Amino acid sequence: MSDRLEELIERLPRRLEPERDLWPGIEARLRPQRPASRKAPYRFAAAAVLGVIALGLYFGLRPGGPAPGAGSRTAALPQARNPEAVVAIDLETVNRTIARIRAALKRDPGDPALYDFLREAYRQKGRLIAASARLSVTRSDPS
Repeated sequence: MSDRLEELIERLPRRLEPERDLWPGIEARLRPQRPASRKAPYRFAAAAVLGVIALGLYFGLRPGGPAPGAGSRTAALPQARNPEAVVAIDLETVNRTIARIRAALKRDPGDPALYDFLREAYRQKGRLIAASARLSVTRSDPS
């Protein structure tokens, strides 16, 4: 190195103190930006509803319908033997779920989990509508 550069380096202060206390800004960034989530009950409710719908479809729409006396609670319900009734009930449930998720999104439009639940509820609704259409074709097909 040149003597001039070494001389300049020697004149630099060994320690610099910040002009202001930086810790409050750092501490504020370390804290969570949002308060604790009030959306957890909606998430669990949406997951539970989708699970019930999936079970209803499985037990209500499989070939032959639910097995009589299989020990399933749905086997004891008269509408469980009627796949159209099962689909109608499930569609009502999905529509209520969609309405609740939309209400939650009005309160917290920035929650990505709610958008995921809404997307899944619409997918489930589409599957139910498709199942309903298949049932209509099957019931009306004389062969």
